[in-house]
Amino acid sequence: MISKLLVSSLCVFIVSHSFATSVDVFGAKTSDDIELDYLEVSSQYKSFSLQARVSETSFSKKYGSIYSLGGNYDLKVTETQSVSLGADIKDVDLNERHHVRPYFSGNYKFTGKWALLSIGGEQRLPGETLSVTQVSFIDLREDELFYSLTLRPVDYLRFISSQYYSWTADNNEKFSADTALFYGISKGWPWIWIGYGYSTLNYQKNSHGYWSPDRFWAHGFRLDASFPVVDKLSGILAINLNKYNEDGFKGDGYFAVAGVQWGASSKDHIKLMWTQIKSGQSNSPWVYNSLNLKATYSF
Repeated sequence: MISKLLVSSLCVFIVSHSFATSVDVFGAKTSDDIELDYLEVSSQYKSFSLQARVSETSFSKKYGSIYSLGGNYDLKVTETQSVSLGADIKDVDLNERHHVRPYFSGNYKFTGKWALLSIGGEQRLPGETLSVTQVSFIDLREDELFYSLTLRPVDYLRFISSQYYSWTADNNEKFSADTALFYGISKGWPWIWIGYGYSTLNYQKNSHGYWSPDRFWAHGFRLDASFPVVDKLSGILAINLNKYNEDGFKGDGYFAVAGVQWGASSKDHIKLMWTQIKSGQSNSPWVYNSLNLKATYSF
């Protein structure tokens, strides 16, 4: 059922990717990082970032919260390439019972004249999965590999393709992919793009302990925008309106993120982001809310 959206995939599915190239399977871009013109020559400054996030998930009634504290460090940065490592500590609060788990990630980016390639992986030791039906914590290690390719053959078009492969400790496998085409209404500053995207997620086998559909897909309208507010302060807005289909069951939902950033993305900056994801089927709403604070230091 669509209401049984996998909670953990929405809050930890993607770690330390760029806004322009990172999309989870529901068409919801991560709010971890915003890069306004990601096809320009990348900054040669290394950076270190710290972020804290509080998220809450509810299905008909409140049932889970996740608190996380993490960091990301650039090991190597050149005009066209970067290598970074990340780590997070996440505390899952279910019915006043806490489960603390570490996460590790690595990422490689290559920036060309009209393309950006991102390759990386994540290891959850183990990774938490929240079961909607059982309101329980399922302790599974999960390893993930991904790639994301963004093409901009002409100034006003962006094509994004991402794929993710993961393996869990219960011998299950997950594959997800996202494809989107954007048109630039304003290609510089402010940054305003509209488009259409399609996402899919498949598990090798169904599990009774967590959401693991044979076939899940979503498609819909997307908006990416960033704009000046005052001086060094900028605003960020993203909206996805989606139609869902899970093994024949249909539903509707949306993804919205709004935030502010103080300072330029390529230099020292602070970012505050609010995210809401909502879906529903047969009058059963599922809601995810998250507040994320991130500080980045460049050197």
